Amino acid sequence: MGPMAPAPKVASDVVLRNIVSMERHRAEVDRIEQANSDALKRQHADITAQHEAHIRQLRDRMAQEQADAVERERSMGAAKAREACERAEQQMQLGRMRLQAEADLRLERAEQSKREERDRHASALAAAKEEHAAALAAATAASNERMETAWCCKLRCFLPNYLVQLTVQGTLHAVHAGGQETHRGSWRLMMGRTM
Repeated sequence: MGPMAPAPKVASDVVLRNIVSMERHRAEVDRIEQANSDALKRQHADITAQHEAHIRQLRDRMAQEQADAVERERSMGAAKAREACERAEQQMQLGRMRLQAEADLRLERAEQSKREERDRHASALAAAKEEHAAALAAATAASNERMETAWCCKLRCFLPNYLVQLTVQGTLHAVHAGGQETHRGSWRLMMGRTM
């Protein structure tokens, strides 16, 4: 029974070696787990950073697209407003040209009417002058005719009495030859007028 005593010491050495091996294994496992955990954390951080960067890129792109859309809308609105202003300006120009043409036409018509009225007035004035001249000529002719008629009547009344008076007084023999011829010429002239 004496030689069997060292066996427990060998068993405890094995147990100690196993415990040490297990501790080493556990430490290695803990180290591996910690390394895996750190790697996972780094990977998660990298993924998170990439995701955040991607989100920032998406936000920047969306903001840029929105800004571009706003700029396009503004440009389109400005172009439409410019086209509307140009159309309005063209319509105003056409309206001004139409009004100017209508004003010119009215002015031309007024001038034509004025010329026609002036021509009618000139024609009426010429006709009135001709009528006045004709009336004056007729009145003058009538007046001359009345005067000639009156003189003829006076001569018809005067000559017989004058001849009778000359015959009664016998003055025809008292006039000398030249005076007699002058008297005869005057008498013939007066007789010719009465005829």
